[in-house]
Amino acid sequence: MACNDAHLALCSNSGPLYEIVIGGWGNGQSVIRDRKQGSNLAAYRGSVLSCGSYNYFWISWSGGTVRVGKGTSVGSSQMMSWYDSTPHSVDYAAVSTGWGATGRWEVVVNGGWSSWGGYGSCSRSCGSGTKTRYRSCNNPSPSGGGSSCSGSSSSSASCNTHSCPDCLKRICEFKNLVRSSDYLRNVVPPKL
Repeated sequence: MACNDAHLALCSNSGPLYEIVIGGWGNGQSVIRDRKQGSNLAAYRGSVLSCGSYNYFWISWSGGTVRVGKGTSVGSSQMMSWYDSTPHSVDYAAVSTGWGATGRWEVVVNGGWSSWGGYGSCSRSCGSGTKTRYRSCNNPSPSGGGSSCSGSSSSSASCNTHSCPDCLKRICEFKNLVRSSDYLRNVVPPKL
């Protein structure tokens, strides 16, 4: 909550940053810059802040594109967008008010998926099995009331789809019979 000049920096551990000014110049303009006090690379004209209540904004960065919009739904009501042909990583964010303004921040972080892990071992050596891989909702983890990741944390694929040799088929069929029969717990399979 601020009357004007809400500043956010998307910072890299190696030094470069993207600066986003929301409601600067007396709450008349918002901009994206590629460094502190740098040139305005994207701009939105209009009043966006109010002194007495929180106004929500989303900020995203991916593939060199920095985007800013109104509301809590990333991608909707976009105000500004700028593409950096030589993007840097964003390792952390910093917030402040500038030019004599005061304010309070409420930061909401929506969860993002990690990369997929490798597939585990196949459930069968032949005759169509499945293997599974996993990912986590920790890139970043949701915080401040942000939403969790949508979609599944696991993915399965078919494996070892080739037919089993005939003798293996009979053993598998016998094992399945034993598993499905409550009264056949310690039966020894027939010798082949």
